Amino acid sequence: MGSRSGWRGALAANGCLLVLYLLTGIGGLQLALSAGYASPFFPAAGVLFAFFLSYGRRVIPAMLVGSFLLDAWIHWSHQIPFTPAGTAQAGVTALADLLQVSVGAALFRRYLDPGLATGRSVLGFLLLAPTVSVISAATALGARWALGLNGGGNFGQILASWWIGDTIGVLLAAPLCWVAIGQPRALWWRRRWILGVPLLLSSAAFIAIYHEAQEWERAQHMQSFQLKAQRAGDLMQAEFSEHERFLYAMARALDDDAAAGPTHDEFTRVARSYLERRPGILGISWCQRVPDVARAAFEARMSELFARPFRIT
Repeated sequence: MGSRSGWRGALAANGCLLVLYLLTGIGGLQLALSAGYASPFFPAAGVLFAFFLSYGRRVIPAMLVGSFLLDAWIHWSHQIPFTPAGTAQAGVTALADLLQVSVGAALFRRYLDPGLATGRSVLGFLLLAPTVSVISAATALGARWALGLNGGGNFGQILASWWIGDTIGVLLAAPLCWVAIGQPRALWWRRRWILGVPLLLSSAAFIAIYHEAQEWERAQHMQSFQLKAQRAGDLMQAEFSEHERFLYAMARALDDDAAAGPTHDEFTRVARSYLERRPGILGISWCQRVPDVARAAFEARMSELFARPFRIT
């Protein structure tokens, strides 16, 4: 009976961890700047740490499967081919997450009070989170670069973002999970109002502030882009207007003297002088209107100009 109860408890813990990890992981990645960049707030790291500290090795299957599925979701959502190198990188990321929570849990059990009931333990937890959170980022990114999957991103920038995201995730999400599953049970449950609600509000405030800052930065970039685009459009419009005025004046001059028109050399001289100052124009042509009564004279003139028979077809 005891073994069956333990088996069911482990299965339930793995199921809860898998669902929570995927939900918080996908939610946290919505804050990432773009594909290939880490999220500045990744609560899934705190969920992993809390469950591993509470249940130990029994939840390793859910940790590995969840990490691999989250990486597969990243590839699918950004339409990135899941190559053998990408599969290897997903496996390394899962093992890096396991290494991070294993080291963190070992240090927590050795030096800190499980209930974080003393100021020394709270301070130790605040120092422990950023210390161990660099493990997963450094290991996974190192493997990514070794496999040639860096995607052109900056290693230091992505490492810092990943580390900050995991650190904040552990500091905010792990205590929230311990309210529900932490030991000693009575102590953590009594903190559901004085600890759980402030942490939830803090998480919501962090997400809202980051989202607003991201939108403001995007608006600033768009404003700069729009100003440059407007300036380029004005310059192009001015250039086109100048060409239009020249062609209009040339057309009027030709229409006014349609009977005789300029000679070949005269037209070439005028067109060439304009083209030399306007490298954006490849050429100017003049298609003269020839009435039927002037056709024979025009063909004779063109035949003389080009020294070969000329016929309008």
